[in-house]
Amino acid sequence: MNLKSWRNVAWACAVCAPLTLGTGCVKHNTGSSAVAQGQRYKTGKSDYDVFFSSVHRLQLDVERAPSSVRDTQSALAQRLQAKSSEPTQLGQKMRAELDRLAARGVNVRVELRGADALDPAERKAQLTTPSKPKKADAELVTEFERSLAEQWAIIGSMRKARMQLDALGRAALHLEERVDTSFTGRFEDQRDEAVENLRDAERLLALMRARCDETEQNAAAFVEGFTRGSGITLPERGRNAEAERLVRIHVTAPAEGAAEKAEERGSSASPPRNDAVTRADFDP
Repeated sequence: MNLKSWRNVAWACAVCAPLTLGTGCVKHNTGSSAVAQGQRYKTGKSDYDVFFSSVHRLQLDVERAPSSVRDTQSALAQRLQAKSSEPTQLGQKMRAELDRLAARGVNVRVELRGADALDPAERKAQLTTPSKPKKADAELVTEFERSLAEQWAIIGSMRKARMQLDALGRAALHLEERVDTSFTGRFEDQRDEAVENLRDAERLLALMRARCDETEQNAAAFVEGFTRGSGITLPERGRNAEAERLVRIHVTAPAEGAAEKAEERGSSASPPRNDAVTRADFDP
């Protein structure tokens, strides 16, 4: 089995695996704590309960994310009759389909907004056509827009989740340092149980970070496969200056006689491709 096959197996494992410490593909121990079993742990102490509630809620969100990405990509692969649903190749194939539409006179503009935003609601992907295409072409463009939008949004979701995980990791250390003074009197019997759940929460947070990384990389590979060759360089993670930029890809049919006119002008620019020309604009 080659490296790519192993990666596909690993991703499939990530999709099927529940994010718990005692079961599934991510089995790391056989802890009996509530956190280890994927349950919400309650202590009766408000600061601890807020922490455990946040861990449990984020756990459910991160656990669902890979299957959402995989389902979208699998449905698109079936729609395109692609032999592989490998995300980079799938993104490239979707882009090639838009080029074919452009060659038939169906021009498409792709807009990716909020390139550095964390909130999925601020990350927008839109495909528009200046002229009204045939029904089948319009349906294809709509499906492409939905697929691209979902992958584009999940990148922000996973980055946001990772920031939340980092904050929860710091909170876990702080709560563990205070456990002896927090669990006194009628709460004293819960101290050992609280410590066990805190330590299992820290292990779970590490698994969730890995899951976020895998999911973001998968979605990003799809988007990068789609934008490859467009002249676009997607902003690096954390570059806030890019947050308000609008990434535009224009997929249009070549202008008649454009290559000849460029040659007459002695232009050093490369002539348009035979099937379609792709231009990339960055608008502030």
